[in-house]
Amino acid sequence: MSAGVPKLRVALCGLGEIGQFHLEAINASDHAELSAVCDLDQELARKSAGEAASVHNDISAMLAEVELDVVDICLPHHLHRPVAIEALEAGCDVILEKPMATDLEGCDAIAAAARAAGRHVGISYNQLHFGPHRRLAELLDEGRLGTLRSLYLRLWMGGKYGGWREDSSQVGGGLLMDAGVHRVYTATRLGGPVRAVPAMMDNPR
Repeated sequence: MSAGVPKLRVALCGLGEIGQFHLEAINASDHAELSAVCDLDQELARKSAGEAASVHNDISAMLAEVELDVVDICLPHHLHRPVAIEALEAGCDVILEKPMATDLEGCDAIAAAARAAGRHVGISYNQLHFGPHRRLAELLDEGRLGTLRSLYLRLWMGGKYGGWREDSSQVGGGLLMDAGVHRVYTATRLGGPVRAVPAMMDNPR
């Protein structure tokens, strides 16, 4: 961090499994500091906040009470659109966990709010920064692997998701809209834009 440049004041919304990874990254950053946390589980929020960050269970109140530069949103997918737009309208930049929203309309609405507010939105496409994926992309860009004919991406999951992820209205779809999003954006980075989507369904076992 350059001398005299203040750290970005970050609020973290949602302190579940993924939120804890974001929390660790914020606390380790030389460019950001945790200013506030927001979660319905107040015991978890207080435990996660540390000494300096304020604790909230209402996003509107947090935005009104705390001076912030960035709102990091790790909430269920169906909440991305309303919370991101509220944060942008409050003058904050936004980081969103994937997917950006549950549908294209939601993505467009967030993008429009960012343009209107003159703020930025970033999506946590972490697999683009995974070392082997970055190296593979470099080799393809340099033409050192010849002509790309096909990509095979495998999505392996352990036990079934629980909680809100069992409700497709909150997720925006099935597994493809959740963990599968990582495969989609990785494929488009390596292979280019999607031109057609064939689909097959087998018989349930």
